[in-house]
Amino acid sequence: RALEGSLEGRKMVGEFVAWGRTPIARIGEHENAFVVRNLASVTHERVDAFFRGHPLELEINVALEIDSRGGFGVQICANFGAMVITTASERNHEFVKSLGAAYAIDYGSEDVVARIMEITNGRGVDRVLAAVDETTADQGIEVLAFRGGLATVAGLPQLAESTFDNARSIHRVAYGGAHTSTNREAQVDLALMAEEMIGLVAEKKIDPMIEQVIGLDDIPEGLAQLETRHVRGKIVAELV
Repeated sequence: RALEGSLEGRKMVGEFVAWGRTPIARIGEHENAFVVRNLASVTHERVDAFFRGHPLELEINVALEIDSRGGFGVQICANFGAMVITTASERNHEFVKSLGAAYAIDYGSEDVVARIMEITNGRGVDRVLAAVDETTADQGIEVLAFRGGLATVAGLPQLAESTFDNARSIHRVAYGGAHTSTNREAQVDLALMAEEMIGLVAEKKIDPMIEQVIGLDDIPEGLAQLETRHVRGKIVAELV
């Protein structure tokens, strides 16, 4: 019922995890403590991508790959004041716009690169988060503006001299490496990121997107749903 030690590469369910205090954020007495406790760790990925690896500046354009995790990136960037362009199936366009996206592109029927360049009047975007695969990472490189930065979670773009034309840069999101590193500042930053997200949820500026609350026996089915990549938000297992 309790897990202890490294969780790297391990997929399991437990009521408690024994962990060092450095990367832990305090929840406090929030009225929506259940919601806050179930903030997805991928919110850290989004903070790392846009505020650590490639810091955002106001009045910039952002392109995001949307999936069950990308919704957090849309909200975080929109809350910061950035214009957000995202890809989503047509049935999810209204949903991602409700999260703060200014534009939604149907990746199944539209030319994503051409549409982004049209929206930005040929300028391109300043930041891209490619959270799906190598193909979307390649598209991200194509739409970057001068000195633009791509953060990738699931796949790197093809690397060549031309990849870095126009002073482009690439950031590989791997914040979990802080746990196994000897960099205490990076470990402390994990707690700071969590506290930032807890504050935004408590202020109702970020929707944690809890789509379903399931029991222990339903976890295998819940994991199967996540594998389809068609879940809009989070599936939370409540162990009673």
